[in-house]
Amino acid sequence: MFASLPVGLDDPVLRLRSIRMEMDGIKESKQAVAGDVLTSMSGFAPPLLLALGSRLVTLSPRLNMHTATTNVPGPQQPVQTLGRRMLQSFPFVPVVGSIRIVVAIFSYDGGLFFGVTGDYDGARDIDVLTAGIASGMDDLLA
Repeated sequence: MFASLPVGLDDPVLRLRSIRMEMDGIKESKQAVAGDVLTSMSGFAPPLLLALGSRLVTLSPRLNMHTATTNVPGPQQPVQTLGRRMLQSFPFVPVVGSIRIVVAIFSYDGGLFFGVTGDYDGARDIDVLTAGIASGMDDLLA
């Protein structure tokens, strides 16, 4: 799916509303049907969905993209392995093709976890992006 981002809006709540309206419109247009079907199927793990998303990124030279963002809904209840509760899960999507920065967002147990992957030669100031994400989330929560 391709969505416009409201980068010109200063108010974080208005930005979130704008993004929500954009995404709702995209979902109504059926662009997101495949993703919804995959996430509703039992047994489809988020890592597989991230892998499928990264395959789309390989098409980026034809799409003239240099940055990609993907979100994957995870389980909203605690997950355990060998009797240990998973506390956090940070996504990773590799840079591929002309994509130099990938932001992945994974929801788990009521939280959001961001993973930012960047090619140092193509995005030396990726720390500015990660600080902006953290600052934006702080602003929105405030």
